[in-house]
Amino acid sequence: MKVGRRDALKIAAAVSSLGAAKAPPPLPPIVTSGGVRLYPTWDPVQWWTTEPVSGWDLPHIVSLGASLAPDGATTIQDTRNTPLHGPFTRAYFQFSTRPLNGAQSLDGVFSAALHAIEWHRRIDAVLAMQVVVHRPDTSVRGVALALTTDTLEFTLGDPPRSRAAQNWALAPVACEDGDVIAINVGIAANNQSNTLAQTVGFFLYASEAADISRLDDPQLANSWMEFSAPLTFY
Repeated sequence: MKVGRRDALKIAAAVSSLGAAKAPPPLPPIVTSGGVRLYPTWDPVQWWTTEPVSGWDLPHIVSLGASLAPDGATTIQDTRNTPLHGPFTRAYFQFSTRPLNGAQSLDGVFSAALHAIEWHRRIDAVLAMQVVVHRPDTSVRGVALALTTDTLEFTLGDPPRSRAAQNWALAPVACEDGDVIAINVGIAANNQSNTLAQTVGFFLYASEAADISRLDDPQLANSWMEFSAPLTFY
């Protein structure tokens, strides 16, 4: 059968349209706070203090520092089997800042991004975060962000993908010199499976060339936390 020029153009256009339809949509950019950005850091010489954790059903945390620049080395995977049936919150990490340099206000909004995963089965796990200001004696001066949860469920299976807190509003806290900000990170989940062995959790990086910038992205990039307030630290 002979195909004319007009028919050939129609066929080419149809093939092009099919190819375009198969292209995945661009990943949405993460809304940032535009202020002080912090990164997870682990150092064998722990310069930070592990602050008390409350408000979570399961409050056991891995204690890390929060630094103003990626350390080029920190890479941490923390995935855990679920210990409960039904809904629960579980803390995984605490990121503690260096002491604040002088009296200042923690207010505005907070953003953060890190990689998360539901490894084997769905338990409706979503990102949960909390921001607490502690006095030098570790007592609580104020809660800037009560335990708050995201709505985008973690990825089921490999690879882990980015999840984010995007401009979550903070309750103002009047901080004093030497106070420490603790950022507690974990999950809110609802395990309705017949087994409790559902591995779920986080992958943290401060060793990459770029920061996480898009949501649901599997590419390796640095985890970060960000306050819109112009905070200064010792």
